Order: sequence, then C-alpha cells, then structure tokens
Amino acid sequence: MGSDLLIHESTYNNTHEDLAIRNRHSTVGDALDAAKKMNAKFTILTHFSQRYSIFPSEADLDNVDFSFALDFMQVRKGYPLFSVFV
Repeated sequence: MGSDLLIHESTYNNTHEDLAIRNRHSTVGDALDAAKKMNAKFTILTHFSQRYSIFPSEADLDNVDFSFALDFMQVRKGYPLFSVFV
C-alpha cells in the first residue's frame, strides 16, 4: 500500500481478459486497477504483447500515473513523481 513505484505486467489489452485469465497474466485494466487499489504513486506497465493495441481506456486512467516500459528506459525519482527517460 502506498508504494512509490509499482512495476506490473500487463500482457493483454482489456478486450482479451479471457486470454489473460487462461494464461495467468494481467490486462492493462487489471494492472491499473491494482495500482489504484494499493494507492501506488507511479506505475510502470511491463511484459505487454506487441500484437495488441493496449492503450488503456479513460476509465482505467482515473487517478493513475503510469508509463509503458521501454527498452533502455531509465526512471528517476523526483518531484512530484518520477521522470522517465529513453
């Protein structure tokens, strides 16, 4: 609860919830919902499939600061939250 940074896998987009359950992975919505429930200050979404357009819906974005993980990405804690560099 209240972590500064949550790193969460989000393999599937929200339209493939059935695949996420079957393959024991998360959707983007699952990951952002977990971030909201645990009051994480910033969330990085990882392990997402390149096969899908996984941009979250506006409902998922309510009070969640996040970024998708990118190759060679650097994250620095700062004010007010985190800075992401590629």
